[in-house]
Amino acid sequence: MQHKATRLLKSYLYSNIHIGLCAGFFAIQYTNAFQVDTSFSTVSYFGFICCATIALYCIHRFIGYQSLLRRGSIVGRYRDIEQVIPSYPILILCFGILSVYFLWSLGISHLYGIAIPICLSGLYVLPVLPGQKRLRDLPYIKIFIIALTWVWFATWHLQVDSSVLYFLMISEATCYMLGITIPFDIRDKAIDEADSVKTLVTHIGSKMAKSIACLLLFVSFSMVCLIHYQIGTSYVAFLLHAALYLLLICITTNYNSSKPDTILTGLVDGALLAKGLLGIYFLGQT
Repeated sequence: MQHKATRLLKSYLYSNIHIGLCAGFFAIQYTNAFQVDTSFSTVSYFGFICCATIALYCIHRFIGYQSLLRRGSIVGRYRDIEQVIPSYPILILCFGILSVYFLWSLGISHLYGIAIPICLSGLYVLPVLPGQKRLRDLPYIKIFIIALTWVWFATWHLQVDSSVLYFLMISEATCYMLGITIPFDIRDKAIDEADSVKTLVTHIGSKMAKSIACLLLFVSFSMVCLIHYQIGTSYVAFLLHAALYLLLICITTNYNSSKPDTILTGLVDGALLAKGLLGIYFLGQT
């Protein structure tokens, strides 16, 4: 029974439905609190982000798997990903079509606002740069590209009266994304070194990288408190956010590459979903 539950969990995680839901909720976390264009459809936007993320992650992991296969060594989480690889073509096709449908429903006028992060996401995954490289293969920029695209998707469509508040939201989300992305670089350190990809972790080491991640999460939490204080949400929001950030800091400080990947893919990615839901619920009540 436990074995079946584990297989079901890994199928859910590595089919990329989990990260798709996380991305969707993270992208609309502020939408209920701040006025957006009346032609903007939150449902269509959520559908686009969710479906596009699933399709893109399937492509990303399929390319990674093929790269390891050519080297003759399927290692780490790719042993689990290997079990769901046969389903990737149909997932890419179905969710790719759905993402185009939702983008069309959103309206072409809104496409201009997300054209840059869409292009960055594609260049991050697809080996179309000289030497069949991807953006993620360029030195030191991997986590910054991730943070930029996720924060852009979460904030571009908002209409915030206070420039200070808008700056706080962008800064908070950026610190958060950088903070939770560093543990993934720790996980991928061996693969990045084998591929000669220079990252923050390969340069300064895992211990220092963990300290930076925890500092970024602390700064992000401080800004979350300021945002909720300015908007006037309840103290329960502070407590729930504190619990979420404390969990992330505990995972980060205790994580090493020998730990199961489900800790990161499940819990740390899941924190994006949790943060999105907290924002939707508490900020939406103001």
